Amino acid sequence: MYLFAEIPVLARYNYDYLEKQCVDYVTDKEPQMVIEVTEEDVAKERAAADDGIKYPAGYLESLAFYRKFCEAVALQNVLLFHSAAVEVDGKAYLFTAPSGTGKTTHIALWKKIHGEKMTIVNGDKPLLKVNSDEIIVYGTPWDGKERQSTNASAKVAGICILTRGKENKITRIASSEALATLMSQTFRPAGAESLKKVVEGVITLSSRVPVWKLECNISEEAARVSYEAMSKG
Repeated sequence: MYLFAEIPVLARYNYDYLEKQCVDYVTDKEPQMVIEVTEEDVAKERAAADDGIKYPAGYLESLAFYRKFCEAVALQNVLLFHSAAVEVDGKAYLFTAPSGTGKTTHIALWKKIHGEKMTIVNGDKPLLKVNSDEIIVYGTPWDGKERQSTNASAKVAGICILTRGKENKITRIASSEALATLMSQTFRPAGAESLKKVVEGVITLSSRVPVWKLECNISEEAARVSYEAMSKG
């Protein structure tokens, strides 16, 4: 039994990879749902990878579980948002961009500046709970190649879309301008009802949380520029 984004789930699986991965998320709460992963699900993940790498079955089973879980919890206004999420002084900040743009490097620079004041909630695939009055980010054990995550949560105070640039410049952008990028970085379920909830959730996210665009290089100044702007709202 595990607890993700305050949702207790009973997991049924075949390999021990998932059990080891989720050891920090074990709960004794009554499950709200049951997620079962079959060998057919594992085969689908293997076919979807299609990159020539022979991934272990347990790893693929873990991906299949998270996919099924995210499909289910979309109906409860919980979104998988591809980003690096950090917390400083009780506030969470999300950095999103296509893979390879520099999210990991940027949060490493934040860590260098803030030290123990900062917690990396999740380095790659956190969950967002879209409430009526606030957006909460939750750590998960699906946290990217660097395996950076904490079983923690915090209210989201800002979202930063990272782009590469020679100089460091941050600009707040309108929700209408941010919407397409935020949607592209959000897991979109196959089911029509779940997808509708996700679209509604992203619209809410873009309208209630300040969104910034940062043109940056790889420097501490870039991290300071983003923090100064985002922390002041």
